[in-house]
Amino acid sequence: RPKRALDCPFCPGNEDLTPPEIMRIGSSRSWQIRVVPNRFPILGDGEQYTEDGLYKSRSGKGFHDIVIETPIHDQHITEFSADEMNLVIDIYQTLMSKRNKTPGVRYTLIFKNYGRRAGASLKHSHSQVIAMPILPRRVREEIDSSRRYYQRHKSCIFCRIIAEEIKRKERIVVDNDHFIGFVPYAARIPFEVWIIPKRHRGYFTAITTEERHALARILLSVLRRTRIVLEDPPFNFFIHTGPSHLDVNRYYHYHLVIMPVTSILGGFELGSGFYVNQSSAEVDARMLREVG
Repeated sequence: RPKRALDCPFCPGNEDLTPPEIMRIGSSRSWQIRVVPNRFPILGDGEQYTEDGLYKSRSGKGFHDIVIETPIHDQHITEFSADEMNLVIDIYQTLMSKRNKTPGVRYTLIFKNYGRRAGASLKHSHSQVIAMPILPRRVREEIDSSRRYYQRHKSCIFCRIIAEEIKRKERIVVDNDHFIGFVPYAARIPFEVWIIPKRHRGYFTAITTEERHALARILLSVLRRTRIVLEDPPFNFFIHTGPSHLDVNRYYHYHLVIMPVTSILGGFELGSGFYVNQSSAEVDARMLREVG
């Protein structure tokens, strides 16, 4: 296996092919993780404004960072040790905390694309962090729905889901003292898995050292099972967390969602916004559970 590719901007020795780094773990001569600005950011200084008759546009404002998770060119994330995965999650927490303190930032989204069908443009294992001036619609919908449930029932919907899944057991893939990983009752796609903290926590930045290690272990476990069952599928994962400017602690849990790319959205899904999933959450969970 090649430890380094001459034309890969994320490989050791090619540091001059990326913008100046923001942070790193390791020495200048032997690093383990690097964080650099994206050379082709989705968001930037927001200063470009254009008008074209009826239409007006402004370039996005914010930060778009790349977390280079390993110096080894083709190391798959499932081949990380638990300690290596813990360091990646530590970087996530540190970078999110840093970006959340930046004036104008309303939300920081952490995500990973693996495979071209999942949106990855480079093979070298990496994830991305985007800090933006607005709250994403999907996160806002989650928070609003959770708040309404809390107001109506005086309880947290995430706590209720965790209790129900532990009671039923049939949709659980794996769990530990701090987290539960399960296929949701109404999964949008086959083999979608949510990892939720059992302890009532609204903000990913509040994760403790012990919880971070536990999250590393359960994340690796789910990804390894998914890789075996689906034969190394493209996938995305992302972290939804409470935004720093809102108090969501009473009714929300941060969570990590893993979505393998198993099909292509059709006209109905694109036109309606609804997902059609003919797979059984219970069967998917059993298949993932049994390869452990």
